[in-house]
Order: sequence, then structure tokens, then C-alpha cells
Amino acid sequence: MRKIVLLLSLFLTFFQFMSAQRIGRIEFEVGSGEVCPINNLGRPAYNGALIFGEIRYNFNPKFDLGMNVMHSAYDRDYVDEHSIHSVRDYNITVFADYNLRQSELANVFFGPGIGWTYTYERTNFYGWDEDQSIACRESLPMLAARMGIEFLDKLRVSFLYQIPYDGYKYQYTAISIGLVFGGKKK
Repeated sequence: MRKIVLLLSLFLTFFQFMSAQRIGRIEFEVGSGEVCPINNLGRPAYNGALIFGEIRYNFNPKFDLGMNVMHSAYDRDYVDEHSIHSVRDYNITVFADYNLRQSELANVFFGPGIGWTYTYERTNFYGWDEDQSIACRESLPMLAARMGIEFLDKLRVSFLYQIPYDGYKYQYTAISIGLVFGGKKK
């Protein structure tokens, strides 16, 4: 197993230094998208929205490391149609992206992420003798994976899958569109 890992890392190192393209070192991205909660509690879940900002450092044309700050919001039915479970997430994630192909029009990328999520959830009960609500806050480590395409060095379309440490409660997929500043090829 160690030989395979060593050979793979040597292979990737060799190919990352073969590229002759020069790129800007630092780039910023801002964007928004749609969150699709995974229906893992057996209750209907409703798509929500997300906004994010990311700063990335390009080590070379093939590899970059970025820190993403994201806010997402979505709802799901809690017990029945008379209660709504609202979830608000605040995430800080470090992503390591590998760029598969550099071209003038499009750049395909993918990478893992690790970070921390702060979740605020509120459950509102309606139609009982009096309206009630319950609030809960959690702070959890999380893993993420993303892939996407960057068009013309300025527009990124990303697909994200997030898995918090608790494993089932707050996981979701998301699609986002971001505008990139800096980092273009020289």
C-alpha cells in the first residue's frame, strides 16, 4: 500500500510541474446557489438557498487550496404538516482542488474539503392551542466533496456534498454559481 501511495504522489508531482502555463496566485470567488437537503429523517425536505465567499491560493495550474465561508438555509417538515423545521448552517471549509484539464474555455476541477459547521435549527409548531417553537444550536466538524467546471477563468459552476460529523441529520447536496476575481492565466 505504501508503494502505491508513493508512486501515485510521484506521478502527480511529475505532471503538476510539466505545465508551462503561468497563473495568478490568489483568486477570490463569491456566489450563490441552491441547497438540496438529503431526506434522511423520513420527512419531506424543501430546497433552500446558499451564499458563499472563497479565497484560493494557486500553487500551480493543477492544484489550489482555498478557504470557503458559506451560509445555507433550508426547511423540512418536522412531524406533520403543522410543524416546520428550519435549518441555518454557517460553514468554514478548507478545500484542496485538483484541476483535471486547463483550456481557454473550461477547466474541470474536483477536491475534498474539511471544516466546521455551526447549525442553528428552529422548529415551529402551528395549529395547536398556542403556537410554539423550539431552538437548538450545534457545532460540528464536517467533510465535504465538490466538483465543477470553471468557464473562461471567471465563472465557476460547482456541485457540493457535505457530511457533518453526526452523519445523517444535516447532510445535503448543493449546486452553486460563483464569479471569480483574479487568478487568471498570464
